[in-house]
Amino acid sequence: MSALSLLRSFLLNKYVVIVALVFVMGGYFEPHSFAYTKFSFLVPLYELDRYLCFIGVATVYILFGKKDLFCLGTIAVAATCCLSSYIYSGDSFVYILEWLPKVMVVLAVAAAAKNYFRELVAAVFIVTASLCALNLLSMIVYPNGVYESEFSPQYVNFFYAHRNETWEIAIPAILSSMLLDCFGSRKVTLRTMAVVAACCAMEYLQFSATTSIALTLMITCAVLVNFRVPRKLLNGLTYFGAYLVAFFSIVIFRVQDHLGTILSFIGKNVTFTGRTKIWDASLTMMSDPSHWPLGYGWQFMEGYREFGIWQSSAHDTMLQILLSGGLVAVAFFVAVLAAAAWRAFTYRDDKMFALLALAFGCVLVIGLTEEVNRVAFFLILGLMMYAPGRLPARIPRR
Repeated sequence: MSALSLLRSFLLNKYVVIVALVFVMGGYFEPHSFAYTKFSFLVPLYELDRYLCFIGVATVYILFGKKDLFCLGTIAVAATCCLSSYIYSGDSFVYILEWLPKVMVVLAVAAAAKNYFRELVAAVFIVTASLCALNLLSMIVYPNGVYESEFSPQYVNFFYAHRNETWEIAIPAILSSMLLDCFGSRKVTLRTMAVVAACCAMEYLQFSATTSIALTLMITCAVLVNFRVPRKLLNGLTYFGAYLVAFFSIVIFRVQDHLGTILSFIGKNVTFTGRTKIWDASLTMMSDPSHWPLGYGWQFMEGYREFGIWQSSAHDTMLQILLSGGLVAVAFFVAVLAAAAWRAFTYRDDKMFALLALAFGCVLVIGLTEEVNRVAFFLILGLMMYAPGRLPARIPRR
């Protein structure tokens, strides 16, 4: 066997692939605490990791990845937001840094999923489960928080991030563990139960209403999808359709004004802890027809200042895209979500796709009151789109 063949065999070994994918995924899940604590020296290492991953992922995708409308749609969302920032502020670098990891994680999944889907899921689990463990430990050791940021006080920020951002590691960790269970013979393993327990413990120690609702939905529906009828009903289109109905009902038409008693039960009021003020400001800003096509770019935060709002988020996923890239970006974004939802619907008999759709739905629940256009969400979208699936056999007509 030649040296080239030996090198090829080594590089394509599943354990080597897992290590490489851990390197890739780890760079996209940087703990926010590093930038605010004595561990800030690690930030340049993460940046170096991301740049190396950008080169590696882009090369692998160009050579082996699937070039399709889903990847192009994701790139189009990012490009539209960056273009808007350049037009309205003369600087798109801020959004390039923000969107590049999201695009890269989709391209990484597209390149690896066909031949190394199990290794990809294993890498996601190693990264996110490790971060969950460290984040939980920080909540126990530092109950008053780890760092203070320009947008939030210390008591809500822990090792990974703000308590409302715990979902970024919790949902992928639970999802990846359940997917690994699907590859085996057991319906649930001690590994999955331990991850679920750790995520529930994080929510118990630092409560976030939307994340708690999402985790409850995930645990409940994860049981239901073991049965064929619920599995077929709880598909990608169901979750996506429910999200659109909820978005227009809550964010646009404000039906919650008549649901005060129910909202108080989950620790919310009819303003969703002040979020309706931010939504009103966002909609008022977008009432200017000149900003309908491309929004405001990252300059929308400056627009908030006129309303006395010091926030970097619209606290709603669709509004965030609308402000950042206008109706053009929203059209591309909806197309990306619809494509992933449709593929999960197509394979709705498959438990693996039922779990992927469930994670998708859980993030959309959080996306009603938080901005969830993060690496974790695009990772889930990529897994939905590129997970290997098998269509159910058609019953021949008699």
